Amino acid sequence: LLSWFDTALTKEGINKGRPNKQDIKDAEDFIVNIIKK
Repeated sequence: LLSWFDTALTKEGINKGRPNKQDIKDAEDFIVNIIKK
């Protein structure tokens, strides 16, 4: 799951330092969307 999270962070362009809570939420939503497909 960590690799999915890293992919989401990179894909969303928020892999620049420590992500904030909203970035993490967006990344989690992104991961869920991938898994559902």
